[in-house]
Order: sequence, then C-alpha cells, then structure tokens
Amino acid sequence: MKPIVYLAGPVLGQTAVQAMMWREHCADIFDDCGIRAISPVRAERPVNSLRFTAGDDKWRGVAALGAKCWFDVKRADAVLAYLPDSDDLSIGTVIEIGWAKALEKPVVLVTNDEVLKAHPILRWCCVWIEPSIDDGVLRIEELLGGYTAGGKNV
Repeated sequence: MKPIVYLAGPVLGQTAVQAMMWREHCADIFDDCGIRAISPVRAERPVNSLRFTAGDDKWRGVAALGAKCWFDVKRADAVLAYLPDSDDLSIGTVIEIGWAKALEKPVVLVTNDEVLKAHPILRWCCVWIEPSIDDGVLRIEELLGGYTAGGKNV
C-alpha cells in the first residue's frame, strides 16, 4: 500500500486555481515516486466556480468539513502544510498541523513568512520548515519514499 501525505493549506476564500494548483503539482510528483497525496478539497467545488466557502451543502457544513479533514490527517503517514504568509493565515491549516502533532505524524511546513518560521509552537509541531513547495515535496519523498543503499532501493 502506498504511503499517504495529506496536503494541508489554505482553502476557504481561495479560488480553485489558488487552492488546487500547488496540490496538483505535488500530487503529480508524489505519484511518480509511489506516494499517494490526499487533498482537503476532494469532493468539494468552489461556490459559483469562484471561491471555496463554508456553507450548508454535503461537504461545506462544519461537521462534514471537520470530519473529512480529521479523517484524512488520521490516515496520512505525513502532512505537507503550506502557509504562504501570516497576513492571511489559514486557521484550518494550523489546526491540522496541531492534529498531526497530536497523532504523531511528521509535518513539513512550507513557508517564507518569517513570523511563521519563528513561531515556537509551529517550530515544535513541524519537523521541517522549508522555503518552497518543491523543497517540502523533497522532504516528504525522502521521508516516505524508498530507502536506498548504494543506489539501490532496500
């Protein structure tokens, strides 16, 4: 069975492009190295094809959102969390990082925000803090991918 990485990051208020582009990029890379990526926006659609919002339909209600994200973090082997900046902080992503820590899941945080990089609780919860999505993906690949000895997978 493939190892699983959960792709935590901003969703609410994001356009489909903002919420999905980096996740699709990561999923393509992970798929090539035998890692399954899961997204918190699976089964969801932006409202009016513009922005993701909380609401009352099947996947936007409070209980459904919380249950789906909790379930996904629990079943993941690791979490890749993207927090681009503290000016528009994704509270849900911070909660998911806390869940992952409580569940003893390794977290790779991707951010260039100096405030977030220096925050003591985030530093404690995240095993690695990387400056770019590609650096974060590499950490997850190294963590969940095959082990090598002398250039051969073992």
